[in-house]
Amino acid sequence: MLSALGIKPEDYQDHDVLAVWPENSDAVEFFLEYCTTQWRIGMAGATGLDYTAVIAALQFVQANKEMFEQVRCIERGALNAMAQKRRDEQSRH
Repeated sequence: MLSALGIKPEDYQDHDVLAVWPENSDAVEFFLEYCTTQWRIGMAGATGLDYTAVIAALQFVQANKEMFEQVRCIERGALNAMAQKRRDEQSRH
């Protein structure tokens, strides 16, 4: 599932363990199911999620505002990881 975000197991030092806290599991499952293809892309790569699509999906599954906020936290983490990956790749060249 991480490959949907462009993340490979070798991107993690301890790739055998990737824990999700129980209170975040619904948001993570929602993100992986509905949001991984909803990125807005700019010249430097992903700039954020397309909230129109995310909100439509939230309505589709009848989710609440709390889950939307959790999805936004996942979005920020994913954007940070993608930006770090770009920086790492640029520093190798």
